[in-house]
Amino acid sequence: MLLSLGHEVTALDFSEAMLAVARRKHAGNGSVRFILADAERTMEPDETYDAVVCRHLVWTLTEPEQAFAEWFRLLKPGGRLLVFDGDWSKPTPLGRLASVAVAALERIIGHDPHYDGAMSERHGAIMERLPFGDGLTVERLLPLIEDAGFENIELPSRRPIAAAQRRNADLRNRLRTFFYRRFFLVCSRPSGNAAQVDHFPTH
Repeated sequence: MLLSLGHEVTALDFSEAMLAVARRKHAGNGSVRFILADAERTMEPDETYDAVVCRHLVWTLTEPEQAFAEWFRLLKPGGRLLVFDGDWSKPTPLGRLASVAVAALERIIGHDPHYDGAMSERHGAIMERLPFGDGLTVERLLPLIEDAGFENIELPSRRPIAAAQRRNADLRNRLRTFFYRRFFLVCSRPSGNAAQVDHFPTH
């Protein structure tokens, strides 16, 4: 999406396999740079990026304070951090109903072998070892974001994103979007006099 808007993008992942998938999807596109790196310690230069964009990443962090300090360091003055994440530890009341509906649907159409969702045993075993394993919420995230030095914190509605996700999804995947409580957070590094260019890292 960022590439389609004309931005230069650095795509960062800790997994060679995931980077390989991304490279295949964007083969021949010179506006994207791929690097194998840890989001908590990227080893990228100071004040390099206009924005850090991460989707469904913060809940996986092993050292969240280190990660937020790292992202603050990477951003130019005035640069923005965009986080799209959720509480994957327990479904919402509506999510529990949706999961029952998915289970009933899969008795008819069959189980999706490619989906290892947040309710799976494997997922639960991973979450037990993470700082946000018992739930990532805005209330837990805000103090960490503020302590890292970010300001102008906003919580835009995620309804337009959810609507876009459901628009072209089949019934099973539309139901899955109701499973968990998700949020969208935007904040910025305090402004300075540095010039801005279009360059975005994504995790």
